[in-house]
Amino acid sequence: MFNLNFTICQNLKTELAHFTRYRGANEPLFCSGRGGALTVNGVYRVFQTAGEYLERDDIGTHTLRKTFGYHYYQKTRDIAGLMMIFNHSSEQVTKRYIGIERDNLERQLWDFKLGV
Repeated sequence: MFNLNFTICQNLKTELAHFTRYRGANEPLFCSGRGGALTVNGVYRVFQTAGEYLERDDIGTHTLRKTFGYHYYQKTRDIAGLMMIFNHSSEQVTKRYIGIERDNLERQLWDFKLGV
């Protein structure tokens, strides 16, 4: 059987190897402005600052997770794989989470007309 986690890890490992090739083993992957490791709060602040700069209030790690899922599904149509990535219990939960059910409903209603 296809091992999704193995493939994701291999792709990520390749990207990280490229990104970290000149870093020491104990250097943080993402650094703060002060030179130490970037904290969870630091990531939050980066997203808040980016949102303010873009005049958006809908940017965050959770939004990025959902956006990844939406685009992954649009490209692959692999809802089972996405369920595994997100650790969801059903296709319906995953589709609702990434907004696919809403997209489908809006598409169906777009040309719907009552009467003649």
